[in-house]
Amino acid sequence: MSKRPIVLCLALFLMAGIIFTWPMTLDFFSSIPYTLRPISGFERVPLMPGDQLQSYYWYWLFSDNLFGNSSLLTNPYEFNGPAGPMSTVYANFPFSILYVLLLPLGSIGAYNGLILLSFLLCGLAMFLLARTWTKDLWASLMAGLIFAVFPYRVSHIAGGQLTGYVIFFLPLCLYFIEQTLTTGRKVYGGAAGLCFILMSWMDPHTSFLTTLTVGAYLPSRILLIQPFPLVQGQGWKRISFWTGFFGALTGGLSISFMFWIRFGNKTGLPFWHLDLLQPLILGVISTLLIWLYLSALFSRLTTLSFAEARLQMGKLFFIFLLLWLYALKSRINVPHLGLIVMLLCLGLFSFLLIAQWLKQRDRLLMFDRRRIWTVIIGVGSGFLIASAYLLYVRTTVFLPSVASKGRTIAEIRMFSPKASNFLFWQDINSERFVLLGWGLVILAVFGLIPLFRRNPKKPGHLVLAGVLAFLAAILTLGPTLNAFPLYQFLYQYFPFFKYSRVPGRFLMIGMIFLCLLAGMAVTTIREGLASRGWMRLRKWLPLMIILLVLAEYHTWQPLGISIMSMDNRIYKQIEKSLSDGKRVLELPIWPGDSHQSSAYEYTVTRTRKPMINGYAPVVVRDYVRQIFWPLFPMDYGEFKPNQVEKLKKLKVDLITFHDNSMVYPEKISPFPPRLALKRLMASPSLKFIDHDQDIFLFSTLPLRGGRNGVGVKPKTNLDLINDLSSKESIITSPVSTIFYTNYLPQETGRYVMDPLASGYYLLMDEKALLQGKMVPRPGAKGNVALASPGQDHPGYLVLGPNRYLPSGKYRARFRIKAGPADPLQEVGRLEIIQDRDKLLKQKVFLGREVSPFGTWIDVPLEFETSQVGEIRFRIYFSGKVSLHFNLAIIGFADQNTGPGVIEAEELLRQTGTVVPDTLASGKEAVFGKAGFHPPVFLCHGPYRTFKPGLYRAGFFIRLKDLSPIGKEKNVVLLEVATDMGKRIFSKRTVKVQDLKTDGYEPVRLDFNVPFQCEVGYRVKFLGQTDVLVDRIEVLDSGEGQR
Repeated sequence: MSKRPIVLCLALFLMAGIIFTWPMTLDFFSSIPYTLRPISGFERVPLMPGDQLQSYYWYWLFSDNLFGNSSLLTNPYEFNGPAGPMSTVYANFPFSILYVLLLPLGSIGAYNGLILLSFLLCGLAMFLLARTWTKDLWASLMAGLIFAVFPYRVSHIAGGQLTGYVIFFLPLCLYFIEQTLTTGRKVYGGAAGLCFILMSWMDPHTSFLTTLTVGAYLPSRILLIQPFPLVQGQGWKRISFWTGFFGALTGGLSISFMFWIRFGNKTGLPFWHLDLLQPLILGVISTLLIWLYLSALFSRLTTLSFAEARLQMGKLFFIFLLLWLYALKSRINVPHLGLIVMLLCLGLFSFLLIAQWLKQRDRLLMFDRRRIWTVIIGVGSGFLIASAYLLYVRTTVFLPSVASKGRTIAEIRMFSPKASNFLFWQDINSERFVLLGWGLVILAVFGLIPLFRRNPKKPGHLVLAGVLAFLAAILTLGPTLNAFPLYQFLYQYFPFFKYSRVPGRFLMIGMIFLCLLAGMAVTTIREGLASRGWMRLRKWLPLMIILLVLAEYHTWQPLGISIMSMDNRIYKQIEKSLSDGKRVLELPIWPGDSHQSSAYEYTVTRTRKPMINGYAPVVVRDYVRQIFWPLFPMDYGEFKPNQVEKLKKLKVDLITFHDNSMVYPEKISPFPPRLALKRLMASPSLKFIDHDQDIFLFSTLPLRGGRNGVGVKPKTNLDLINDLSSKESIITSPVSTIFYTNYLPQETGRYVMDPLASGYYLLMDEKALLQGKMVPRPGAKGNVALASPGQDHPGYLVLGPNRYLPSGKYRARFRIKAGPADPLQEVGRLEIIQDRDKLLKQKVFLGREVSPFGTWIDVPLEFETSQVGEIRFRIYFSGKVSLHFNLAIIGFADQNTGPGVIEAEELLRQTGTVVPDTLASGKEAVFGKAGFHPPVFLCHGPYRTFKPGLYRAGFFIRLKDLSPIGKEKNVVLLEVATDMGKRIFSKRTVKVQDLKTDGYEPVRLDFNVPFQCEVGYRVKFLGQTDVLVDRIEVLDSGEGQR
C-alpha cells in the first residue's frame, strides 16, 4: 500500500477529530472535555469531577514515575492505609507512553493531544482492516471515519474512559490476522499477539472484548474465507432462491413459535405483549443468519456453489415444522413434549447435514496449514500471556475488591440500553447511550443484500460480518432481552463475563463489523455504477454517504469543557506544609469507586502529596471497611475521638473540605455542605488554616478541650464526646428536606393526583409545563397517597427512603388529611426508624389530632440522634379511618416556618463560591463569576412551610464592580416557587441598572401563596457579569408595606 492514501486518511481523521471535539482546540492548553453533550448552562465549567480527571491523573502519574518522586509503575499517592497504598491498580500503561511523548505541549495539551491522536489511531486501524476486505480506498476511508467518530466512542473519550482511546487495538488485531493469513509472515502473527498483551495491561474490558471477537472471528475466517475449491457446481442460474429462503424462514418461525409459546406460558403475558415479539423477531433473524452461515461454510467445504449450498441448507430447515406439534401440549398430555420434539428436530437436522457433507464434500480441498499455524501461534502466544496477566489481576485486584463476585444481573440491567437507543439520541451521557444511527444500519443491511442474490461475491465475508454484528448487538442490550437470554447464558457460564456491568461496550465489536458491511455495500454500489458507466457518481457517492453519516453523528453543539487553568493557593499550601510521612484527607470521603473522588486525584497532580482518598473502578474491601466507614461521619462535620484516633493511625496531618455541589452533592446529605463545614470549624481538634474558592484547609490538633489545646487541662473521652456533641449538634441548617409521595413505595393504599396539594407540578411533563399545559409525565403515580377503610387493608401507607442525617434535634412534619373519626379513634401511626431496623420514635395520632377533618394538617414528631445515622419514616394506616398523605418535611427542630431572614451562603448552591465580603450582613456572600461559573442557581432553598397569604421577598444583591456590558444587560433571575421550583409564584429578571457596587440593596418580589406549601427562594446566575448575593428577607404583606 502506498503512503499517499495513508497520509490522506490521517489528515481527514485529524480534521474529523477537531470537528467532533469542538471547542476543545480553542482551549487546547487550558481545558479538557468532560462530556459529549453538556446540560444547558454547563458547556464550560470549572474543574468538573469525572472519569476525565481520573484519566488525566493516570497519564500524569506515569510522567511522575519517570520524572518525579514516585517509582516506575507505582501509585503511591492514593488509598493510603496504615501500611501504605491499599490499591494495586495501575492504569493506562503503556498507552500513557504517548502522553509523555506529547508533554512538550504541556500536561493539559498532552491530554488533549491524546484525544486527537485517538481519532487517527482508530480511523487508521479500521481503514486498514476495511481495505483488506473491500480493496476499495474510498469505501475503506468511509469505514475508518465512521469508526473514528461514532458517538459512543466520542462519548467515551470526552468522558475520559480508556476504552474509547484504545479500542483501535481490536480492528488492528483483526487486520494483523488478515495479513498473516494472506501473506504468511510471522511478523504479522506476532503483532496480533502483541495486541492481546498490550490490551491486557491497559484495559481488561477491551482485552475481554478482543478475546471474544477473535475467538469467534478466527475459526470462521479460516473456514469461510479461503479461496473456493477448484471443482464448482454448475448451472447456478437455474437454482431456485425462494425454496431455500422459505425453508429457512419456515424453520425460523417454527423455532420462534415454540419459544414464544413457552415464554408466554412461563410469564403469563398476553401473546401480543411486546416482550413476546423478542423470540419471534430475533428467532427468525438468528435462523436466517445460521442458514446463510451454513451455506457459506458448505460452499467452502463441498463442491457446491454458494447458491446450491443455500438451497440445500434451506430445505433442511423444513424439518423444524415438527415443532408445531408443541401447540398440541394443551390437548395431549405428554411429559416434556417440547424437549422431545426439539431434540428430534435437532437430531434429524444434524444427521441430514452430515450426510449432505459426506455426499458433497470436496476431496481436493486444501488449507495453507503454514499460514494457519502462523496466526494460531502468534495469536495464541499473545492470548496465553495476556490470560496469565489477567488471572494475576483477578487474584490481586478483583478478588480482594468490592467487585470480587462480579456484577449482579440487576445491576447490569440498570446500565442496559433499549433497542430504540440504537437509532435515536437517547440516554446521552449515560452508559445506555449506544447510538448506531439510521445511516450506518441501512448501509449494513445493503451490505448483506448480495447474500440473497444468485451468485454473490465474498459470501464468507458478508456472513461473518453479519453474524458477529448481530451477536454484538444482542449482547449490547444486555439482560433486557428476557425472551432471548443469550446474555444471561454467557453471564452464567462464560469466564469473566460477569465482571463488567456495562453491556454497551459490546457495541464496539458491532461497530467494527457494521463498518465492514457498510464498506462492502459502498464497494458493491460503486462497482454497479462503474458497470453502467456512471463514473462521476461513482466518485462522489462515498463523499455524500460520509457527509450524511457524519451529520447524523455530530451533536451539533459543543462538547462540555472543564477549565483546568485556574490556580488555587490551597494546593501550594499543601505542597509546602505537609511533612514527609504525613498524608492528606479530602472531604467528603467516598468509598473509592465514586467519580467525585477524581477531584482529589487532581489535587495530587498539583501537590505530589499522598492522600487517604482514591478513585478506582475496583476498590479493596479493606479500604471501605477500615477507612471509609470509620471516617464517613466527617462528611457531616462530626469529628469525634474515634475519628481523631483513626486519623492519627493513618498519619493524617492536613484535611481539605470541598464546599462544592459537584463534589458534595445532595446524595451525601439533604443539607448544604456548609453545615458540615461549620461543624468542622467548631471542632476543638481541628485548626482552620485557609480557604480559596471552594476548598477549605484544616490541620489536625491533639484532642483537647480548647480550640488550639493550649493551657487547657485534658479531659476524659466521655467529656470530650459530650463537648463535641454539644458544640457540633447545635450548629444547624435552615434548609429542610422534603419527601414527596410520588417517589415513596406503599404496602397498602393507592396514589391519586390532587392539584390543590403540594407536589402536583412534579407529576407534570416539563416541556408541557413550560407551555402552560398540565400533562402528566410517563410513570407519574400521584402526589397523594390514599387508603380507605373497607377498601385497603391495614399496613404502611408510605415508607420513606433511608437518608443519612448528622447528629442533632429534628422535627419531622407529616402532612395528612383524615376522617371523619371519633376523638379517641386511632387513625394511624408515625414512625422514625434509625439504621434500618431500630425504632427511634413513634406516635399514634388520633381523631382529635386531625381535626378539622378533610383539611391538610401537619402532624409533628420530634426526634434526636447522637451521631450520624440512617433515618427513615413510615406511616401506618390503621384501617379504621380514611387517611391521605401528601408529604413529609424533616428539618432541625430550632428552625422556624414562614417568613424570615436567610443568608444566601446557608442555602443549597449549584454554582458560585462563598467569598468574604465586609459589606454583607454575615461578612460572607455567594459570588458568581462571569465566564467561569455556569449559569445555574447561586442559591436555592430553604423550603420553609408557608401558610396561604401575600408576602414580599427582598433579595440583597450587588455587582462586584461596574460592568462594561451595559445597564440593560441581565444579571440574575429571581424566583419564588414551590414543588422544587416547578410551580413559580413570582419571578423577576434583575438588570445591571437595578444594582449597585458599593452596597446591598433589596430587590423586591411580591408573591402569593395559594395554599400551605414549602417555598424556595432561587437566584439564577445568568453569567453576563460578576455578582454577589448576601441574603433574602421575607415579610408578610402587612410588614412589607410598613
